[in-house]
Amino acid sequence: MINETMAVALCVLAIALVVWGASAFRSGSRVFCRIAPPVTLALFCCFVTLACGVPTGLMHPCMAPAAAVLVGIAACVLVASAFAHIVHSRRVNPMAAATLGVAAALAGVEALSVANVREAASLLAARVLGLLSFIGLWLSFVFVVFIVCSAAYRIAYSRRRIAHAEPFDFIVVHGAKVFGTEPSPLLASRVDAAYDLWRRQNECGVIVASGGQGSDEVVTEADAMKRYLLRRGMPEAAIVEEGRSTTTLENVICSQAIMNERTDGKPYRVALVSSEFHVFRCAVLAQRVGLDFEVVAAPTRPATLLRSLARECGGVLIEYPRHLVLLALIWFVGTMLCGL
Repeated sequence: MINETMAVALCVLAIALVVWGASAFRSGSRVFCRIAPPVTLALFCCFVTLACGVPTGLMHPCMAPAAAVLVGIAACVLVASAFAHIVHSRRVNPMAAATLGVAAALAGVEALSVANVREAASLLAARVLGLLSFIGLWLSFVFVVFIVCSAAYRIAYSRRRIAHAEPFDFIVVHGAKVFGTEPSPLLASRVDAAYDLWRRQNECGVIVASGGQGSDEVVTEADAMKRYLLRRGMPEAAIVEEGRSTTTLENVICSQAIMNERTDGKPYRVALVSSEFHVFRCAVLAQRVGLDFEVVAAPTRPATLLRSLARECGGVLIEYPRHLVLLALIWFVGTMLCGL
């Protein structure tokens, strides 16, 4: 177990990491999307050490009260998300089933850890349970951090708070579900945010409506967005359709190709408009392709936000496979220390 001096040092380190992350957040998404993953991993290590103790507690972090609370919060939000999916679709769709499965897995691992199975199990079973506990705690920690970051984006990067001393040359709207030929409420919120930003910067720049046609859609998302903007009085010359993309990465790449063509290789600034739960992944992908960008977070209705958090958090985790390898290495080293 850790002593008082180490605990104080870890608390100071955790506070410093939070301040660093907050400072990066205020500096813009280009900085924050680089800083956030390592800061989150370092904060997780501090949390595990403080809440569970090292080396003896590393095997079963869910046994610690603070860790159990964290896992419980994540599991409750996941269950609520699955329930929102079921209410929305009036059936247990695959996304709801998957969300319930993850919630059940977190709760199950926590229950086994709290039951002190390690004392009665073989060494191999104890190691497996320890790894599952560690992964469950990591997923819960990341999920809670993701929820906090989404809320922060909604507050600090709304269309009314984005500085526009230098107007954006392009405003890219990431597509979402279309109902018939009309944008869904989620997509309409994104288009409204883009339109308001365009008006606030004195109607400068071009809106790039980015989104292809889904298998259950009769028009492309880009076409639905353009129709919506025209009804709001936006001139057709200020709208560009990008109707090929079907993923967030394709949104970014295809929109970048259009913007490069229209500027003939000259530098330009881009505002990426999407929902608050989606803007971080947009920023990560835009950073990788080299765009000079900032994100704008469009507000989402509570029920839709709840349904989207778990899926989007999973999408973010997939973007960082190296961190999963590093996490496994941390667990392995900690487990070896337990045996010393």
